[in-house]
Amino acid sequence: MVWVAAEGLFVDADALVVRGFARYQTGQFTAARRDFQVVLDRSPRYADAWYGLALIARAQGRAAQALTLNREALSIDPDRAELRQLQAALTAGQVMASGQ
Repeated sequence: MVWVAAEGLFVDADALVVRGFARYQTGQFTAARRDFQVVLDRSPRYADAWYGLALIARAQGRAAQALTLNREALSIDPDRAELRQLQAALTAGQVMASGQ
């Protein structure tokens, strides 16, 4: 359980991550980022929360930050397909942006 001070509740970390992804999918990036960060403040090895932050950074055009955040997720769960796919897409985007 994670204390969410803004809401005055204890919430399961999994529930916060699910809510974070729902908020991300509806464009509520600030609220989603807050959900993921609350989880990471208590459980820094929660790969889904790092992945959620990476998706938000990518959606907001911050590819370098997304790459760093996704690397954190990959360091925790290196075999997860969607993390590898995002890493490949972000790396390819950086190569294209640099003109290589």
